[in-house]
Amino acid sequence: LLSLLFVVCAFVLNAQQNNSFVIAIDYMDTDDAQNYVEIEKNIYKPLHAKSVDKEQKLGWILYEIIYPYGEDTKYNYATVNLYQDSKQAFDISWTDFMESFNEIHPDKDIEEIQRQTQKLRTLVSGEMFALVDEAVPGPSTKPAEYISVNHMVVHPGKDQEYIGMETEIWKPLHQQRIKEGNAQDWFLFRRLFPYGAEFGYQYVTVDAHGSLEQMTTPNSNETWSEVHPDMEFESVLEKVEDIRTLRRQETWRMIDYTFGSQNEN
Repeated sequence: LLSLLFVVCAFVLNAQQNNSFVIAIDYMDTDDAQNYVEIEKNIYKPLHAKSVDKEQKLGWILYEIIYPYGEDTKYNYATVNLYQDSKQAFDISWTDFMESFNEIHPDKDIEEIQRQTQKLRTLVSGEMFALVDEAVPGPSTKPAEYISVNHMVVHPGKDQEYIGMETEIWKPLHQQRIKEGNAQDWFLFRRLFPYGAEFGYQYVTVDAHGSLEQMTTPNSNETWSEVHPDMEFESVLEKVEDIRTLRRQETWRMIDYTFGSQNEN
């Protein structure tokens, strides 16, 4: 119930003045999506809202992974917890959780809820990321409905070049797309846990959109020229290939969220 996991994404709430936060994501696989979503909404969402009210976390979001899909897909849902920092993420108290559970669900048995949860879904893996940069800094009242999650493998010794490329070239482009009404936000995250070559990608970018139409609207020549009038797009692509490899791209749809009882939807 309290397993610590990744964070993404959402990569939309921020309570610190320096606009920094950590996300922990649990990747879930289920064959019973309807009942799994119901238990997340009815049992766990109120507990997350209580944790936000007690300043134990910043927020919680439930996503469905809508692409890729099929037999080879290891997970089809993800829960994202947002924290001020990694210390807060690890500062999980079973006593506090039980107090909240008994207060919110006085007629329910925690062990039975655990058994139901384990039957409904498999916890595939968990990761934690820290925010590096964002196109629209600051808190938001609601996560974007759709996000593209891009897993980046940075070539050895190229971390600083990669971060500079994202913040100096791609961040302004996403900010221009937001001005044009074709996006809501953009995030760059660095992996905290687990870490190492065996885990592949070290960074994740998240493109946030309000609709599938926004997500599928390509950049125009005018968009690029407005941001980088003296930069050839082809030369930038060559630089990108020398610095990083896009390992995987996923499309997530927001199912539910809470940023505290005052934000319950």
